[in-house]
Amino acid sequence: MMLQRSLTMRNFRLVSRIPLPAALVAGIMLVSLVAASAGPAQAQPRRQIGVFALRPGTGSYGFSQVLADTVNKYSKSVTLHLRTTSGAAEHLKIMATKPEERTSNLFTAELVTVLWAQKGIEFYKEPYAGTRAISLFSNATLALASYDRNIRTKDDLIGKRIMAYPRFFSAGRIVEVLVKDVWKIGDRVTLSHGLPTAVVRALGDRTVDVGQVDVDGMPGGPWHVGEELNQLQILKPGLYYMGFAPEDFKAASRALRVDLPSDVVAPGSYGPNQKEPIRGIVSALFWAADASMDPDIVYEITRILHERVQEFNQAYPSSLLTREKMAALNMTADFFHPGAVKFYRKAGVPIGLK
Repeated sequence: MMLQRSLTMRNFRLVSRIPLPAALVAGIMLVSLVAASAGPAQAQPRRQIGVFALRPGTGSYGFSQVLADTVNKYSKSVTLHLRTTSGAAEHLKIMATKPEERTSNLFTAELVTVLWAQKGIEFYKEPYAGTRAISLFSNATLALASYDRNIRTKDDLIGKRIMAYPRFFSAGRIVEVLVKDVWKIGDRVTLSHGLPTAVVRALGDRTVDVGQVDVDGMPGGPWHVGEELNQLQILKPGLYYMGFAPEDFKAASRALRVDLPSDVVAPGSYGPNQKEPIRGIVSALFWAADASMDPDIVYEITRILHERVQEFNQAYPSSLLTREKMAALNMTADFFHPGAVKFYRKAGVPIGLK
């Protein structure tokens, strides 16, 4: 070791005695001065992006929390943080009335309510057409359930007590329109509204004859029942199911002035007594951004979700998201954010169902 150091020092002294050209010396000094003045490289600041979601304890919040955790783990340029609200309707109202929020926030959205907001109808006094989809995260298909096996058509509902989802859920509003405006039996049934847990409880207690229920699954299936409906069928088996006819959706679409999505659910998906396919009301939930958001930010978020979808599903076990159906909304490609469209086209993901 000492010999090596002596040889190294000797070589240094020999080299140092060799005269260097003046121009080379000047160049070395200039480079040294520039390097010294530059200082350490500055990292690019991460963009802080909010995610409007429903309160903790809800599916919307849970899905969005896992999205934020996943993006924050793998992105070098974007940080997501959750912002809680009262629901999808409020998200659209914020975007409509507070332009300053549009470039720095994602939000959860439901397809039919977005279509209403675009036209300024139903819950919305002023139109807001800036919503652009990023990725589907939950897709429910809803039908009617009853312990009365003889309830199969709208005429069988006459004289019955029906509980639908709340009016501020598009699915609950659709049932209300079907009963009152399409089937015109509103004065011959007792229609009430309640959250999904209340509907299942009322069915089990037999305080209603018919209740609105749903199964989860990406468009085209497969589907699975939620925990509460599953528990009801275990404790009190014997539920039967009623779907809706294609002409029902056409008439309800005219009444509500938007194109209502539907899907056909395979036999057995709701429960063992579902012997035939059922056409149900689709409630599609997705992450969205205003059209003005930087496409590079949306591209980055979409890319990470696509690449880490399996990890996402493991973190949120009720998630059924797949890479192939991230853009499986009943819309055209124009409905999606340009940043998401750019990534989907690069990755070969089908965009829209129209």
